[in-house]
Amino acid sequence: MPSKKEDLFGNKLQVNKFDHKYALKLAKAIQKRRMTCRRIMLKSNWIPHFEKLRITDGLEQRRIKNVLKWLILHLGEEYVPEIHSAQSFREKFFQIESAMTREERETKEEEDDFKVVTKQKGNIITDEIFYEDGIGE
Repeated sequence: MPSKKEDLFGNKLQVNKFDHKYALKLAKAIQKRRMTCRRIMLKSNWIPHFEKLRITDGLEQRRIKNVLKWLILHLGEEYVPEIHSAQSFREKFFQIESAMTREERETKEEEDDFKVVTKQKGNIITDEIFYEDGIGE
């Protein structure tokens, strides 16, 4: 029977570079956030969950990358799911993605939908407001 490091034909299994890179990023971010320096078992505990996200769950690498980058920037913030491992990242992936889109929506709503132009004629200073729909005040 082949070992976990070999396929049925005795060939050494190759680790996907994407899985390795982003599993390591997540592990380091969690270590930094929790202020620990425990040994990381990437190949056995972290990389397989990223592989399952891509293969079993059928998620695009770009999507996983965007959610992971957002999560790393917002670890520990309010309304962001707690993540302690690659397994919990996989289990809570859609919750994290939901929090990400909610935050993006709120940021977009906060943007001004008008522009203020200040003009000066002699001693008189006026502000003109231009709305996105083209109507000025």
